[in-house]
Amino acid sequence: MKNIFRHLFIAILCITLVQGAYAEEYKGDGKSSQTIKETTAGCAAASSFRFLDINNARARINTGGDMWWDLPGGIGAQYFIPKAGTATSLFSGSLWIGGLDINNQLKLAAVRYRQSGNDYWPGPLTIDGTASVDESTCAKYDQHYMITRAEINEYLAWWTSSNRALEYPDYSIPPSIRDYPAHGDVAKNQSYYLAPFFDTDGDGDYNPDQGDYPYYDITNELCPLNFAGDPNYTPQVTMEESLMGTVSGSILVDQVLKGDQTLWWIFNDKGNFHSETQGASIGLE
Repeated sequence: MKNIFRHLFIAILCITLVQGAYAEEYKGDGKSSQTIKETTAGCAAASSFRFLDINNARARINTGGDMWWDLPGGIGAQYFIPKAGTATSLFSGSLWIGGLDINNQLKLAAVRYRQSGNDYWPGPLTIDGTASVDESTCAKYDQHYMITRAEINEYLAWWTSSNRALEYPDYSIPPSIRDYPAHGDVAKNQSYYLAPFFDTDGDGDYNPDQGDYPYYDITNELCPLNFAGDPNYTPQVTMEESLMGTVSGSILVDQVLKGDQTLWWIFNDKGNFHSETQGASIGLE
């Protein structure tokens, strides 16, 4: 009898440990009972989304650090393979970033299902040392900027054409290029340089009427195919920005746009109180 009870106890203990290892389940529309602290920013939670729709996959990306699911609509998983079907391979995902500060204190920014809180809001932070953001900036950047490599290829073909009237009679620069968020608002102490762009005339300002375009490395200049085995290859130096908004050097290969379709957006962890992790903000974007 003692052996039976011992085995039963071990079995229950194992079940408890295994159950505790599973990810927390989504609990429907339950509301948080936590008290949200007042902050100077007071940004609203991100609400915009777009689908990354490429090849045979279609995945929803939200602007608040989470992805692959529909939070406000209550539809659930939004990661479809094949993209024309209804089968989903993932339910949701989100960004968790944490680390120790100089005082060995843990700082964390994360989000789960936004039921118990939220740590991310749209928009760039200031570069004046406070890493702050205001409510209007959060609202302005609650969106994705979609761009495709095909649009850039067409733009470059038009730009370099010696006979645009004949070869591209109906071409006009698309909004995805013209409205590209290359620059922040320096009047609000934001970085002048946000989304990466190729500066054709080298004046430091984004202007597609002067040949500038969202920076896809079309010719692989930043990433030659043989760079790994080339002892003479030297990575380009990173972009360094002063408080005055001037830039020296260039950008690294990891800072340019990738793939055939790109969603560019920016979010931060200082738009409001960290109601998910209940801790101090990191000051990241």
